[in-house]
Amino acid sequence: MLKELILNVTDYILDFAWNIESNLESFSFPLHINKNELKASLERSINSEENKVLLAYKNDALVGVLNLMVLKEDMYLQSLGMYISLKEYSEVFHEFFQYIKCRYQGYEMFIGLAKENTTASGIMNDIGAQLVESSTVLLLNREDFIAYPSKIKVEHIRDTNFQLFASFHDYHNPDMYWKSERIREKMNLWKIYGILVENKIVASILYNIRNKNLAEIVALTVNEKVDYWIDILSKTIPEIFSTNENILYFVEDDNPQEFDSAIRLGFKIIAHYQCFKIKI
Repeated sequence: MLKELILNVTDYILDFAWNIESNLESFSFPLHINKNELKASLERSINSEENKVLLAYKNDALVGVLNLMVLKEDMYLQSLGMYISLKEYSEVFHEFFQYIKCRYQGYEMFIGLAKENTTASGIMNDIGAQLVESSTVLLLNREDFIAYPSKIKVEHIRDTNFQLFASFHDYHNPDMYWKSERIREKMNLWKIYGILVENKIVASILYNIRNKNLAEIVALTVNEKVDYWIDILSKTIPEIFSTNENILYFVEDDNPQEFDSAIRLGFKIIAHYQCFKIKI
C-alpha cells in the first residue's frame, strides 16, 4: 500500500531511509553526508508544489520510501532517493513504478544507483531502462587535500564572461541536463571557473554548494587539445574549501585522466554510480 507523505518526516521514516542508504547493496543516489541532510531533502520535497514523497507499507510495516523530483515543464522525473527493504525490493519498486506510470505518461525518469545494488540494476534491465552513465564516486575532505603547484591561471566566470563558458560547456556536454541556459537561470546555485587561452575557454569547472558540509563538482570539462585536468581542479579546490568541508565528485569511467588527477589531489573512492533513464 502506498501513501503520500504530506506532513512531517518522523524519526521512524528517517531511521528507515538512513539504514537503507547506509548499505551499498540497497543504496540509491544522491548521497547524503548525514541523517540531517537526508531529512532536509525529504522535507524540501514535501514542501514542494510538484515533488512527491511516497511511503510503501506491507502488513503495517514501512518497506519503502521514494523521494521523487517532478519538473512538469520539462516532463522530467528524478529519484532523489529510493529506499527499499532488500527483501521486498522487486515488489515495492514495481508498486512505485506503477504509481509513476499512471501519473506521468510521456516523462523521462532518471534513477541513480550504486553499482553494488545489483537487485535494483537487475530490475532496471527487466523494465528496459537504459544505462546512460557509469561513474566512480569520489569524496575529498579538507584534511586530505594534496596541493599541486600549477602555474596556470584560473578565472571566475561571471555575467561578463558567461557567454564564453556557455559556448564551451554546451559544445562539450550536449546531453547534460544542466546546459548553460538552465545554469544562467539559477546562477545563485552555481560557482564556475575557467582557464582561458587567447580569450577562449579551454577548461571549465562547474560546482554547487549543497550546504556548508558538502559541495559537488557537477561538470569538469577540458578541451581535448590540452591537459589541464589537474590544473583546474587544484586551483579550484581551495576556493571550494573556503566555504565547505567536503567535495563530492563523480568521474565517468571512460576518463582515466580526470580520475587520475582527482586521486593525485587526495580524493577517495566511496562508491560506483550508475544512472538509468526510463521513458514512462
